Amino acid sequence: MPALISSRMLLPLSLPILGAALLAGCATTQAPVAAPPDLSTTFTCKLPTTTPLQETKEMQLKGGVQIFVAIQPFQCVPASRTTKVNASPSFAEQILAKSQHPGQRYVETTKTPYFAVTPERLKVTLKVVNQLSRVFRGAGTVIQFTVAGKTWASKQEDYAEFTNVIIPPRGEQQIELYGPPMDSMPPTGNLGIFLYDVVTKTDAAGNITDKQNYEWYYNYGLQTKEEKGMIEVSKGWE
Repeated sequence: MPALISSRMLLPLSLPILGAALLAGCATTQAPVAAPPDLSTTFTCKLPTTTPLQETKEMQLKGGVQIFVAIQPFQCVPASRTTKVNASPSFAEQILAKSQHPGQRYVETTKTPYFAVTPERLKVTLKVVNQLSRVFRGAGTVIQFTVAGKTWASKQEDYAEFTNVIIPPRGEQQIELYGPPMDSMPPTGNLGIFLYDVVTKTDAAGNITDKQNYEWYYNYGLQTKEEKGMIEVSKGWE
């Protein structure tokens, strides 16, 4: 007759099995750990480009006045935008707040990268060489920009440096002109730069005997530049 197995004999064997079962049950019900947020981002820039048309000569000599023109190249410059929102401090931060941060607020600061286009508006550099036997004066010259066939309403201060210039004989001077803001330009089109009634000839007494117009034409467009960056998030008192 087989011997009876007492409950005391089963107890040592059943404890390890029961413990393993409990551990397995706990493992299956444990909440998954949340992955950290992905703070990487891709930011883009619409980079303006200008290309002179084939018939456009960047250096033009008419009468006794030689003018070189150059459009300042555009650049996509990395920058960042900062936003701040109220946040909830931890229990430890709350304890220290009264003694170490009186009157301050706890905020979450986010810095997001982006591209800034510079310059913010069309900038043109002229080099004027006076080959006249008399002083060259820019007074009376009318300067105009056209964008996609439409005349941009420029202001006098945008070309005042030219209209106020005085250049002695055989002298030269570099002058800045300012055109439309880039956010007002269309994605593509033709760009025209015009100088009307430039004095190019004078007589022995200095009287104006001839005036000329200078014209430059360009193709204008946008190129997309892309770059990867990281969003920076921090918390603290301020």
